[in-house]
Amino acid sequence: MTQKWNRRLIPPIILGSGILYLCIVVIEMVYVLFVSNPLGDAWIAGLVTSVPFIFIVIYQGVWLPTSFVSPRRYQRVGLWYVGGLSIFLIINLIIMVTITPDSGFEFLSWGRWAMTIGAGIGLLIGVFEARSVKKAIEAERERVRAEEAENKNEMLKYLNATLRHEILNSTSIITGYADLALSEQDTNESISNKLSIIKSHTQEMEGVIEDVRLLLEASKNEADTQPIDLIELLTEEIETIQNTYSEVVIETSLPEHAVAEADQPLRRVFANLFHNAVEHNNAETPQISVAVEMEPNDIIIEISDNGPGIPDDRLDTVFDQNVRHDSNHGLGLALTQTIINSYDGSIKIAETDSDGTVFELRLTRATVPSPEQQPSIPQ
Repeated sequence: MTQKWNRRLIPPIILGSGILYLCIVVIEMVYVLFVSNPLGDAWIAGLVTSVPFIFIVIYQGVWLPTSFVSPRRYQRVGLWYVGGLSIFLIINLIIMVTITPDSGFEFLSWGRWAMTIGAGIGLLIGVFEARSVKKAIEAERERVRAEEAENKNEMLKYLNATLRHEILNSTSIITGYADLALSEQDTNESISNKLSIIKSHTQEMEGVIEDVRLLLEASKNEADTQPIDLIELLTEEIETIQNTYSEVVIETSLPEHAVAEADQPLRRVFANLFHNAVEHNNAETPQISVAVEMEPNDIIIEISDNGPGIPDDRLDTVFDQNVRHDSNHGLGLALTQTIINSYDGSIKIAETDSDGTVFELRLTRATVPSPEQQPSIPQ
């Protein structure tokens, strides 16, 4: 039987049979009240014990289509219903053969009592079994997800180690030999130019490898966060960018402290945003503005520039690691977003036009450490 027919047939059959049992009870009550009660207290006891099971059957018929039970399990629940009803009825029919009922009313009441209790118990067993199966399936899915996550983390660790110890070391050797060759061939302009190209592309490759390594680290299920003072971190990165680009003008609006939950790659986030603000800036004097605002649970960092803005056709893909907008191969803003997301934070373009771009970062505010426990700054 298909799931569609399971849904269409089984709940209405259960509900209909429950209503039928209830009608039989009403007929019995009318007979007892207006004709006679040949069973006396035994009938009342049978009524009291069977009515709860009648309502269980009716309730299950209404509840089943909207419950956690999958339609695939309806047939199994229906079999438990029929099985419980049949077994309990057969047992009581055997007893009836040995103890013959004195009247048709007693036979009807006894049979109704057996059917309702058997049906109710069967339904309860069927539903509890369905719940157990559901929990077992969920537990197995959770186990598989945990195993997949563990395998993924192991693979990320392997790739990270390979990039750091094998590929990055090899590119460093290439750069070193290029420098050595350049010093020995400074009189041969043609060879020097070729060596300079080799060195430049090798350094670019090193940057890509470091970006990928950080991306793999940030792609872990959970970042190993710690309380970090953003103000000290920002101040250090501002000094670095000013030493690199002497023409840049940087304005700041910073509180004394702003402690967030983050880790080592956060430094790369600010470095990427500062470098982008300068390298993609066509103004005569590049300007960067950095502002930090404290909220009860979050810290808001705004980094703005006076560049040409981001074209509309790039806004939807500016954080996409599969789309390259720059001539180099760095992951840039895609890496920045991945790192921020690993802290359960967010980054967005708050504003962009011909007067510049404003990036807004939101990080979780950390508990302020005690005086003897200063927040750590990643190196």
